[in-house]
Amino acid sequence: MFKLLETLVEKNKKYGNDGQLASYIPALLEANPNDLGVAIVDVEGRKYYAGQCEKNFTIQSISKVVSLILALGDNGRTNVFKRVDVEPTGDGFNSIVNLETKDKKRPYNPMINAGAIATTSLIYGEDGEDKLERIIKFMRKATNNPNISINEEVYVSERRTGDRNRALAYFMKSNGMLQGDVEEILELYFRQCSIEANAIDKLRNILGYNAKGIMTHYSDDNVF
Repeated sequence: MFKLLETLVEKNKKYGNDGQLASYIPALLEANPNDLGVAIVDVEGRKYYAGQCEKNFTIQSISKVVSLILALGDNGRTNVFKRVDVEPTGDGFNSIVNLETKDKKRPYNPMINAGAIATTSLIYGEDGEDKLERIIKFMRKATNNPNISINEEVYVSERRTGDRNRALAYFMKSNGMLQGDVEEILELYFRQCSIEANAIDKLRNILGYNAKGIMTHYSDDNVF
């Protein structure tokens, strides 16, 4: 299996040149488009790796899953989905269109930027640093990697170029769909997106599923 994965990775690296690096966050342009890695776990819990699977990268939208898990644990399903809907959307991940045209003014779902900002705002904590510590603590426990941390260069780049996210947040604030200080919420959102991990970290039950596909319970004291 390992040999097969290595062969597939090497064979498909060339296709990296067919795409484009993300340019909306300038620091992401420094990534190597030829980096390719894969990490797989089967239903019996056996793990297989190949390529640059141990190279760190910022998790970006993967963090939306983490913030949703924490928000649900803090507030319960009913309260979270009063602020964020669970509908699909054909608009871009950072589109403001649905906030302007939809009757209830809720973001369509937690996996687009507006929805993720809303769920991030629902995470409990005394202040932004406390909330960030909870997110990182969750990530470290979920991945069994105590070295999970923030890429400061990417964070600064996100913060400098995050005007679209500011527009989304202030629009939701004006409609009463976002509670709290907008800049503090965005600061937390930019930081959570800038958390670094690798493909093997992602493999280690980051979604709270065990090898049998059963979702397990999260709390601050015991992630799984």
